[in-house]
Amino acid sequence: MRQNLFEEQYNELNTTVDDVAERARSLGGKALGTLVEFSQQARLKEEPGHVPSARDMLVNLLADHETVIQQLRVDVETCADTYHDMGTNDFLTGLMEQHEKMAWMLRAFLEGPSVYGSASAECTRRSQTGTPEPGRTSAMR
Repeated sequence: MRQNLFEEQYNELNTTVDDVAERARSLGGKALGTLVEFSQQARLKEEPGHVPSARDMLVNLLADHETVIQQLRVDVETCADTYHDMGTNDFLTGLMEQHEKMAWMLRAFLEGPSVYGSASAECTRRSQTGTPEPGRTSAMR
């Protein structure tokens, strides 16, 4: 079950990356194309050398989705209020909804009848307080 969940998340996020690149290009921007460019622009941080447990991977992924959702809420308002760009506002709203759905699925899995217990509540608390998972760096730049 966990493998399918990760595969679904991967496929969703892979499609999202393509959609974001297409949106950037449609607005006359440049799509990022190298790992260096991605890492320089990333709002979420990697954890080189740290191999989390399966449970912690799910908790970390949920926390990252929640971080992205919070940032997208700010970006949606900025697009509408500052730039009056309702097309990008709508695009970002759609991305936010996708991340909310993925976070919901992770929460449901973590809260389900499994060995993962109340990891979702722990993840939500960390996301709200900005407290990283032990061994993790801060999720936001």
